Amino acid sequence: MEDLEGLDGYDVVFAVCDGLDAGTLVEVGYAVAKKIPVVAFPQVERDDDLTMLIGTDCSVQRDLVTAVYHAAWTALER
Repeated sequence: MEDLEGLDGYDVVFAVCDGLDAGTLVEVGYAVAKKIPVVAFPQVERDDDLTMLIGTDCSVQRDLVTAVYHAAWTALER
């Protein structure tokens, strides 16, 4: 529970989504519910496996530099 409560103070969540770890997906869902922007970085997952992330308006970026840029820019805008 502490990991979820820790997200409350974040401006943006950067989620490494390779393997689609259940814990990461729970944290992403929590952030989305709290209206915290999420930048998801999957390298090997298929688009079909990212439906929840795409459907909840997470920014899905497959390039690391682009993902970091989006996370930093989003944090600066908040």
